[in-house]
Amino acid sequence: MSGLPRFRSALRITKYDPALRDESGAFTGDDWTSVSDVGGAFGGEILTLGRYLAVEGRHLLVVAEFLEEANVECTRARGVESYRDSWWPAEGQSLSCLETVDVVREMLRERGFCRLEGEANVYIHVGFDYYVFVGGDVPCERTLKTAAAAGLFIDADFTSPYQVDPETGELP
Repeated sequence: MSGLPRFRSALRITKYDPALRDESGAFTGDDWTSVSDVGGAFGGEILTLGRYLAVEGRHLLVVAEFLEEANVECTRARGVESYRDSWWPAEGQSLSCLETVDVVREMLRERGFCRLEGEANVYIHVGFDYYVFVGGDVPCERTLKTAAAAGLFIDADFTSPYQVDPETGELP
């Protein structure tokens, strides 16, 4: 039996249309997955910096709404990995909501990784292929509405693959 906690909300935020997924849920369309894809062609269109930034901004808007809806004042960085020489939070560092959104932006740009955790078991994780996971013991009605208005998709009851088992301290 897994020691992973159950959350009131556990969401995967994605730009990938569920209509373009196979029976296992894997995305089958031709789409970009990384900031390094800027300049490449996907679905017959060039991914411009402007298009990339627009999609990134929509993800950040949803994360900001989630933090506000969760009513947390700060998060803590856990499992910190930096891939660049630029600023990156230290293990256990407390981050304001604005700093939290900044760190999510940097993770979307593949400059580092950490798990962001806050009160009420709130978490924000950024995964490979441009997925954002949020959840906690909070409602997410406004977050869901913001994501839909931004043209993003939500997979509900989706346990983050970066959620640490509190009993073992390890990833599942």
